[in-house]
Amino acid sequence: MSRSALYFNCPACGKKITTKRPAACPRCGDVKFFYIDESAMRPDRYQSISGNGDILSFPVPIEPKKSTEEHTDTKTTASDKISGEPKKSDTTSTKPKEPVTETVKVVKEEKTMETKKRFPWGWLFAILIIFIIVILSIVLVPHVIDYIKSQTAANQYAIQQFAQSVDNKDQQIHNLELKMAQLEGNATALAQQNQDLAIAVQQAEAQAAALAQQNQNQTVPQQSADPVFQQTPVQPNQQVPTEAVIYAQYKGVMTNFGIYFDRANPIGERITYTNRNLLVPDKAWNDPLTQVELRLVETTWVPIEVDLPQGASLVIFAGGLKQDGKIISNNGIYLDTKTAGFYRNLEIRNGEAVIWFNDQNKAADWERIKTQVQNGNFDIRHDLQLTDIYK
Repeated sequence: MSRSALYFNCPACGKKITTKRPAACPRCGDVKFFYIDESAMRPDRYQSISGNGDILSFPVPIEPKKSTEEHTDTKTTASDKISGEPKKSDTTSTKPKEPVTETVKVVKEEKTMETKKRFPWGWLFAILIIFIIVILSIVLVPHVIDYIKSQTAANQYAIQQFAQSVDNKDQQIHNLELKMAQLEGNATALAQQNQDLAIAVQQAEAQAAALAQQNQNQTVPQQSADPVFQQTPVQPNQQVPTEAVIYAQYKGVMTNFGIYFDRANPIGERITYTNRNLLVPDKAWNDPLTQVELRLVETTWVPIEVDLPQGASLVIFAGGLKQDGKIISNNGIYLDTKTAGFYRNLEIRNGEAVIWFNDQNKAADWERIKTQVQNGNFDIRHDLQLTDIYK
């Protein structure tokens, strides 16, 4: 047997290899090569054989396992390696050599399996997933964006509609509040007109009663028909105000509590204040008081101040009157004065103060007062006490 040069491609990396010595692939180091006995080969099993006996493109077999005895017999010495001649095996060996064709077949199968194992299936799968994601993004993203835009527009429209409805409701509430305020004003005006009409009726009844008494030639007591006026003990400051005002102490503060009625009023132009209106503000003028409320009005002294301009008259009709803490009357008083000035430090109990701008209207109201003295009023259903009359 002689050793021949071996020409073939590495089954792992494809590098062309020429060798006469056992070695691994110089590029990848993956496959080992061995000497081949030419006498054991069949040239018809390989692709081509050169003229000098060299083998081309030969798939290298893996050397089969050998027994201990055969391995010992077939070892080559150092001199054999130098001379290039392998040591002949023992002819007495009973184990025949394995055919080369079987070894080549095993190498081919192992190479095919190794190639299958090394195929990059993971990378191919990852690339496929990325490709699918990119396609889905290109197809679906525009639709998603359009859907988000449409939903945003719908939400904005709904918000605008809701805001518009809230504004409409607010406007309706404002209109209702205006109507309520107007109705309350109308109700207050109607109540005041009813009060004025009731007072006018009382005055008319008083005048009718006076005429009836005159027709019957009856003598009316001096106090109720034509009382004797005394000189008023109440004096104002020397200064003369330009505006008529009636103040009353409310929660410790002197407050303008006078109510002004113009000339169109049936009773006449005047400014009126009553203790009843201050102490029981929730009751209408013609709504009867309870016993507790009546007691409160009859016993409470209320501080008042009056600014009386020139040409006007001040009338105080009360159960009691004080000035500077001194009681002027506590058994019923009627005070009528035209002295202009600032009236300070006054207190009245169960009474009223009126600033008149017309003497005729004041005279008509005096008839109403005389009738109340004889017959009582809305709160007191009997004659009133009146002992002090000042003018």
